[in-house]
Amino acid sequence: MRSENFQRLIDKYGEGRLNVGVDGEEFLYFFSEGQEYIAYENGDIAELYQEDRKTDNFAEAWGWGNDKGEGYSIGEEYQSPMEAAQSDGLTCIIQISTDGSVLGYKEDGSAIVVCDSNGPWAVDVTDYME
Repeated sequence: MRSENFQRLIDKYGEGRLNVGVDGEEFLYFFSEGQEYIAYENGDIAELYQEDRKTDNFAEAWGWGNDKGEGYSIGEEYQSPMEAAQSDGLTCIIQISTDGSVLGYKEDGSAIVVCDSNGPWAVDVTDYME
């Protein structure tokens, strides 16, 4: 059940994703006018800057980029992530998870993670990786 504070933020900014931090405190992650924010139960809102969000986890980076609307269809709907990455011309492709997700690189060096999300779905994770 979302609190009144969270509901007010959702009403103002649109749907967000309710998360629980490592300290057990709930926070609302939302995206508004090209910027990411987190809001806490007490009403505090913090703006997240892309340079603040770095990880060594490819799945997490894929999720961040996808949440920001940076994901895109790649290959054909019936292809596996590996097949889609190959058909799109990515190089140095390696499988990064047991679900078939792969990491590959564009000619410009951009790191692209391709997952199966009702068909192959890619996100450029370059800016999110440590």
